[in-house]
Amino acid sequence: MANTDEVKPFDELLNSLEIREDDPTSGDENEFAAVLANIDLQQLSSVASQVRRSTSPGTTDKLPSVGASFEGSYNILFPLDFEDGTRWLAKVPINGVPGKWDQPSADSMISEVNTMRLLKRETTIPLPEVFSFCSTTENDTKCPYILMSFISGKPLYDVWFGQHLGGVDMETLHARRMRALNDIGAAMAQLGKFTFEASGSPKFDEHGRPSGVGPVRCIDHTAMLERLKSDDDDSDDPLYVEAPTSEDPQDHYNFFLDLYPGKAPFAKGRTLVLKELIKWIPEPANDEPFVLTHPDFDIQNFIVSEDGQLRGIIDWDGVFCSPRSYGNEAYPSWLTRDWDPMMYGYQKSMDEGEEPDGCWEDSPETLKRYRIAYDEIMSKFRESDASMNLTRMSLVTENLFIAACDPLCRSGILHKIIDEISTVLELPERLDFTYLAEEFADGEIDYEVWATLKRGMEKLLQNAQ
Repeated sequence: MANTDEVKPFDELLNSLEIREDDPTSGDENEFAAVLANIDLQQLSSVASQVRRSTSPGTTDKLPSVGASFEGSYNILFPLDFEDGTRWLAKVPINGVPGKWDQPSADSMISEVNTMRLLKRETTIPLPEVFSFCSTTENDTKCPYILMSFISGKPLYDVWFGQHLGGVDMETLHARRMRALNDIGAAMAQLGKFTFEASGSPKFDEHGRPSGVGPVRCIDHTAMLERLKSDDDDSDDPLYVEAPTSEDPQDHYNFFLDLYPGKAPFAKGRTLVLKELIKWIPEPANDEPFVLTHPDFDIQNFIVSEDGQLRGIIDWDGVFCSPRSYGNEAYPSWLTRDWDPMMYGYQKSMDEGEEPDGCWEDSPETLKRYRIAYDEIMSKFRESDASMNLTRMSLVTENLFIAACDPLCRSGILHKIIDEISTVLELPERLDFTYLAEEFADGEIDYEVWATLKRGMEKLLQNAQ
């Protein structure tokens, strides 16, 4: 599709990322220091040139220049500029050096590449084209890499908060936001054609067709939190764990809760409350229970035009098959931030344009407005006999999954959900999360309280906005 917008794609993208031009030997000051010190950029340029000649006969023999690197979440990216103006990206994982790179990481990269190629082949979802990859450190560049096309556009964050970042009037802002949400909903709906009998990382046969699932590599937030408390380890490297495949959606939700059940009474009670809420999550019964899902459905992974048209969805690292209850029909995570108090930083002063210390946020009222709009968008793609509104449910289920995975967010999310249950039931005396956790820990939960909690959870899943 022709680009009719006057966009400065690379500059705009870099504005949302932290440029890394520091000394690769500077140690702890740069978490990507090991990759920067190890990678052979001249060989990376040479490999890209060879791949391009093989895929596009007759192209120039001149090696592409390698620009300043910039960071994604857990990857570092190198722009490769060819003489004719073509730009590629080389993506290298943060742990892509000997001694840190392991088989689960390699398996995750293989799944990522094959998933991207599958979606490129069988959907209209816009995403980078993968030209080549290597899932080991045993190559000329000395690091695993993916060579892919560069997507021209702006980070959605810059467009979504255009009233603060670009002086956009509110009517134009709303139109751009709605265009982005419509395009994103249409893209996410297409993931629904790829369903599975179990959770995990998609596996592929020799022809690139899905052939099942395997264990999925996950960030271990609990282990990373424990490391922060230690005086002996100041590393910033991500810590991973492999979650096994499961045919039971509850097992998928509960993986980290079972891995780290908690030792103190309150921590145990908090886990039991969370597990009870998870137990009451319904799943559609008319299809395979798991669906292909973007691993990080957040605002930084969407590239759009100036007017909000979706141009690319990036960062498929860690792609997995999730329960349908928080799968491809779920809300984008930037629309649910107010239900995760630990991460939500909204201040009323932002609405007057006062610049925040962190990122810009929407008010709870604005988030609710766009959740309603996205729910209406997704309703166009639901089958007429759909048994439940998975989009609306995901406001609760996605946050429960976050709470299960990340102990930092757990109490805040549970406080929020218990409070919302009290609201939806219009209880004269509100449920108290601390009391519930203590009662569950002691095994003395009152039946009437338990029944009220269950009834409220069922109603909340149907009515949460």
